[in-house]
Amino acid sequence: MIAQRPNVLITACIAGFVSTKLFGDPKVLMVSKILWLLWSCDELFRGVNPWRRSLGLLVGTATIFWIAAT
Repeated sequence: MIAQRPNVLITACIAGFVSTKLFGDPKVLMVSKILWLLWSCDELFRGVNPWRRSLGLLVGTATIFWIAAT
């Protein structure tokens, strides 16, 4: 298989990030952070290889620090 369908959660995360940059609303920012946490937990627990699980851990940790900083 050369390509696969994109992950729905990562698509929602990217849309949330773009919406945050466009609108700057605190509610949109919180939804974006929640989406990133959901995606990172999904990758951490259901990742298909160690790289994806490590990426989930890294993004989850970064998102928690991002939440704590605001």
